[in-house]
Amino acid sequence: MKKLIMMCLVFISVTVFAHAPLLSVDDNKDGTIYIEAGFSNGEKADGMEFFIVKDKPYNGPEDTYEGKMIIFKGKFDKKSSVTILKPLTPKYEIVFNGGAAHIITKKGPKLEENEVLEWKKKLEEADYMNEWKEKMSQK
Repeated sequence: MKKLIMMCLVFISVTVFAHAPLLSVDDNKDGTIYIEAGFSNGEKADGMEFFIVKDKPYNGPEDTYEGKMIIFKGKFDKKSSVTILKPLTPKYEIVFNGGAAHIITKKGPKLEENEVLEWKKKLEEADYMNEWKEKMSQK
């Protein structure tokens, strides 16, 4: 009987502390996307890493994730969110790295023709891009 009670307690405590990563990607329709992340138990993702990869196979010297080239790396702010320029590449994915076994990926919205002029202006002003500017502006 003690073993049964102990197993029930262990199962309940594991269930209570279990959580899954959540990722939301919204198109601002101005050449940027709003990305928000967190966990199903309400835990925030502030300071946690996210990155953007081209959605096609890559076999070169650049950093990769699951065989796809990483074109941007960043961290979520105190609100577990970030607004960032869309990459010029038509197909890309946003990856939230919430730690071991807590990784989630979503496809990002394409940069539309009517957004390109504003996007180019924002790209020049985007000081957060640093070394990622060239990769984010490649098709």
